[in-house]
Amino acid sequence: MNFTSNRYDDIIIIDITGIGEYGDDVKLIKYMEKLIDNKLYIVAVNFSDVDTINSAAVAALVYLLKYGDEHGFDVAFFGANDKIIMILERALPKYAINIFTEEEFYKHFNIHKKGVEP
Repeated sequence: MNFTSNRYDDIIIIDITGIGEYGDDVKLIKYMEKLIDNKLYIVAVNFSDVDTINSAAVAALVYLLKYGDEHGFDVAFFGANDKIIMILERALPKYAINIFTEEEFYKHFNIHKKGVEP
């Protein structure tokens, strides 16, 4: 997987592309370590450019959820298709996960999507 991010005050959106590979859990946490500070409220993972996720991607997301617990921020997922939603719900049953559509996410957190006029 590849990661890019945008920050909106205390929210970081991580855009994911590509397919999960062994070691993406470590890669994602190292990426997050560069971004977080004590003013972080939520990390949102954008799946809008991803068709499916595999076990390596799920492992990376589990690490992100644990990392969020340890560092005091919430994790949300958005832009996922039905297949990804099903995988997340089955793979992460013990986590209370927040899954939004793209529109719901931007509206809920009052963020204007890049390239779209407010």
